Amino acid sequence: MAVNTTRRNKVRLYVPSKDRHGKRISNRKVAAAAERLFSRCFGGCTCFAARGVYSSETGTLIKERIRIVESSCTDNELAQHLPDVRAFAEQMKSKLRQEAVALEINNRLEFV
Repeated sequence: MAVNTTRRNKVRLYVPSKDRHGKRISNRKVAAAAERLFSRCFGGCTCFAARGVYSSETGTLIKERIRIVESSCTDNELAQHLPDVRAFAEQMKSKLRQEAVALEINNRLEFV
């Protein structure tokens, strides 16, 4: 990783702790895998806990503790590794039995 390189892009992945039915799930291994991916792709990451609330497809309000994995990256890193991050989000969605997974790129939220 170059030291004096402008890292103007921000990528965030939201790792849930409940499945699509509101049942608690273990997200430790997936969060650790996301940390490894972001570190490999972008040179490092910051991880923090947050509380997420959303309305499920059945209308149930689901409240959960989430992990947010975040990296800043260069334009080249973003272009090169965004497909890997999106593929990881798709795998995470399936593995953790989610309706969708939140991926934020430069303050724009998309649901995978």
